[in-house]
Amino acid sequence: QSPYQLISNNIFVTLLLGGLICTLIELTKKDKKKGAQLWTGFVALQIISTTVAYFFQTRLPVKYIFQIVGAVLPNVLFTEGSFIFVGLVVILYFCKESRFKTSVGYGIFCLLYFGLEILGIASFSNGLPEIIHNLFYSGYQWMMIGSLPFMLLYNGTKGKGLKYLFYFFYPIHIAILYLIGNLCF
Repeated sequence: QSPYQLISNNIFVTLLLGGLICTLIELTKKDKKKGAQLWTGFVALQIISTTVAYFFQTRLPVKYIFQIVGAVLPNVLFTEGSFIFVGLVVILYFCKESRFKTSVGYGIFCLLYFGLEILGIASFSNGLPEIIHNLFYSGYQWMMIGSLPFMLLYNGTKGKGLKYLFYFFYPIHIAILYLIGNLCF
């Protein structure tokens, strides 16, 4: 068996679905009938892609079928962070006009996520010291609250034209971290 693990980091599908949901919400505000039709299509896509994934999972010996189907048919269950982080995109979209709302919305999200981390870790940990250890070494996503001050520093203006740099930086740094993690640990 290969010691290498699948790279499941694909934040782009999460952002796509979050943006799509925000667009659907805005379109529904303008035209309820068209919005209802689009929501029906979106929900149908979610049901179809989930059904396809479970169908193939039970009939084919494909190890990562959920990631494969999730990459081809965007599904809120198969994205990085699942529906939780798709929801975060929506929260941040509707709080974008106010730093206070952003702070409250993001803070509540991080607090709820921290609670989920504790519940998940506590279910398999042996005592408080192990829970605390695991919060810093395996269930550390709650630390994203540390990004809030940087989010609040954004002044609404476009920065330097380094757009294409990040199209290369993101996948390259993920691949480097993947190699380091698999070769060193």
